Amino acid sequence: MVKNGETVFRWDGKQRALPDWEQDLSFREAFRRSCVPCFQEIARNIGMERMAEYLKKLNYGSMVPTSPAIDRFWLEGDSRISASQQIDFLYRFYFSELPISRRTERIMKHLMVIEESEAGKLSGKAGWAIRGGNNLGWFVGYLEKGGNVYFVATNVEPKTAFSMDLFPLIRRKVAVKALESVAR
Repeated sequence: MVKNGETVFRWDGKQRALPDWEQDLSFREAFRRSCVPCFQEIARNIGMERMAEYLKKLNYGSMVPTSPAIDRFWLEGDSRISASQQIDFLYRFYFSELPISRRTERIMKHLMVIEESEAGKLSGKAGWAIRGGNNLGWFVGYLEKGGNVYFVATNVEPKTAFSMDLFPLIRRKVAVKALESVAR
């Protein structure tokens, strides 16, 4: 189980979808790199019953943990969460309204920080899945600026002619532009 941001996931030596995942990673690094095999290990350790219980307590969209796909249910299958549900979750997380320990909340808020600058403090999480042969990229997060907080959830579906090398940058850039437009 993950104890903190420094908990290490040992690489099993097998080839993974991204070379960036082919090494031992701390939870902090796995989180920032969206290391699916690391998250799959966590899901298997939690198990289907506890996962379903946690997701219900957290009121996290229409997530459907299933067996034997406990380690893939968020990537495929019937699980869904809308942008507004993501923002609702982030709002409740930010304002300490989730049924999680303050310690867990502090660890996750620290892990989610992407950058701090004069423009504010950006925190969030990006992800990427392929459903029905379509790439789906998303970024959810919030910007703290001038005593205010602004939440965002974006979903990007590139066309086939799109350069996939740019995909990780584009999904975040779209979210940051949206945040900048409201945080002026």
